[in-house]
Amino acid sequence: MKIVFMGTPPYAASILKRIISSSHDVVGVFTKPDKTSGRSKKLIPSPVKEVALDYNIPLFQPNDLKNNQIIKTHLGKMNAEVAIVVAYGLILPYSILSAFPFGCLNVHPSLLPKYRGPSPISTSILNGDSITGITIIKLDLEIDSGPILAQHKVPIEKNEKCDSLTTRLFNISYTAINEVITNLEKSIPNEKKQSHKDATYTKKLHRSDGLINWHKPANEIFNMMRAYHPWPGAYTSLNGKTLKIIESEILNMKSNTHLVPGKVTVADEVFVETGNGILKLITIQLEGKTPMRAKDFSNGNLNFNKSILGNSLAP
Repeated sequence: MKIVFMGTPPYAASILKRIISSSHDVVGVFTKPDKTSGRSKKLIPSPVKEVALDYNIPLFQPNDLKNNQIIKTHLGKMNAEVAIVVAYGLILPYSILSAFPFGCLNVHPSLLPKYRGPSPISTSILNGDSITGITIIKLDLEIDSGPILAQHKVPIEKNEKCDSLTTRLFNISYTAINEVITNLEKSIPNEKKQSHKDATYTKKLHRSDGLINWHKPANEIFNMMRAYHPWPGAYTSLNGKTLKIIESEILNMKSNTHLVPGKVTVADEVFVETGNGILKLITIQLEGKTPMRAKDFSNGNLNFNKSILGNSLAP
């Protein structure tokens, strides 16, 4: 089958490589324009662009697809039967969605209609879910609302962070994509309409989402640390500097009226009190420093013991 691939980040590039190595023919690749990096403003290509260049596949990097006659002309010449869309980053207008006989297939990392929108993986961890999954849908003009073509459940591991879960979900998505393409080639009907009344939505993440409120329960803060790793990260303040909490563990969830949210206690390990329960800090990173074990940090910063983290936060 002739395929146009649309994607940008590393996990999209990994899927593209697997499609290229299959029996299918990738006739074009779309990815976001190069980004500038650092003070030198050097242009950095996306991982998907690098794969396309390595395999000498026609590459397109439009800033916008709406009313783009040049892109429509190129697509017409490709005669592709289907588009595979994996975290592309641009909205596809009707002219693109309707350009392929089998449509545009999208990999969405949740069990749709649950968690439509831009942050489904972070949201599933933040909510303490034990199960998530991937869904292959045929894109339409609404947000993640197209018919379901395939769906696979995936367990969320107890201490799993967002980056690890993201990698796992997209690693298994190629198998689902391949199943869908095989069904399309054999004209096997497999579309299932989503239940729009059951849809839930996620929001775009911002840097401020990572600010820890120590008055919240320990389990909520623990989930937040996992959900926002590596970005925006879970962070607090210590003596006017930002302190990132990279890894932690719930010590207990017993309600205690004597807890002081944000209070640090250093013993054989480093502990911090919350609104309900205590967390053990394992790996932290002070502003301007490299990540290190919390216990090692406390050994070199004796005033860390009995300090109050983020004490400007209100209940």
